[in-house]
Amino acid sequence: MRIKLIPAHHKFKKKAAGIAITVGVVVVVGIAAIITAFLFRGPEENSVTLDVLSPVTTQEQTSVTQTPEESVIVSGGIETKDGKDLTIWLAAGRDNNFAVMSRKQDETLTMSVESDQEIKLEIGIISVSSDKIYSESVPSGTGTVTITVPEDGDYRVYIKNHSAIEAHFRLILDEPLTSPLV
Repeated sequence: MRIKLIPAHHKFKKKAAGIAITVGVVVVVGIAAIITAFLFRGPEENSVTLDVLSPVTTQEQTSVTQTPEESVIVSGGIETKDGKDLTIWLAAGRDNNFAVMSRKQDETLTMSVESDQEIKLEIGIISVSSDKIYSESVPSGTGTVTITVPEDGDYRVYIKNHSAIEAHFRLILDEPLTSPLV
């Protein structure tokens, strides 16, 4: 009787091991499929907007991978064809800076602003090294700002919407931006 039970018990162990291996393979394949699906989703499914403008000529501010459950916050956008005439929209109360320009002390930068809205805008430059802002207010949304560069260094264009509504405006620079807008 004992001889008959041992082979039956041995068959059961082989069958259990086969089932365990099969389940393990299915789990590994499933995990690989989930990871692959996440990695190959489009950027519109993985992105959240940051307060940085993109170097692309027409771009709403988008970057950084987040889960789809997290909300997407878009705070502004920029469009330009020549780097000199920029069409910008900026959420209420938001500021931004973009493009790096190397400038010499006492150079002047002239920037014209045009808007159909009565919005208070702040236009100027920000030092890359110190984050110090040199700007002027344009209380009506339309006007010209001339900034004198305080010292040699790298600067970025600085904009701020002081209004309680989203601002849409054109910013026309006295010379085109040559660096990426980020």
